[in-house]
Amino acid sequence: MFLPLGTEDLVSLNQIVALVRSGNRTEILLRDRTSVVSGLTPLTLARRSRALWEEGRRERDALMERLRETSHPLSSP
Repeated sequence: MFLPLGTEDLVSLNQIVALVRSGNRTEILLRDRTSVVSGLTPLTLARRSRALWEEGRRERDALMERLRETSHPLSSP
């Protein structure tokens, strides 16, 4: 899973150690001891991550439905 930081920036959740809110910014501390700064709150970041996951799930379901309609071999479990 990923944490969307902006319109095109993503960070893998496997790389995140902590989210630290200070003033108007959130510092995302990473396993490699670097950090990324976002103006979004941790709650907003979590909501965006959840929304991205749900969007991916809907797209997967739609693709699988189209494959089933064409009897594509990838549509079988």
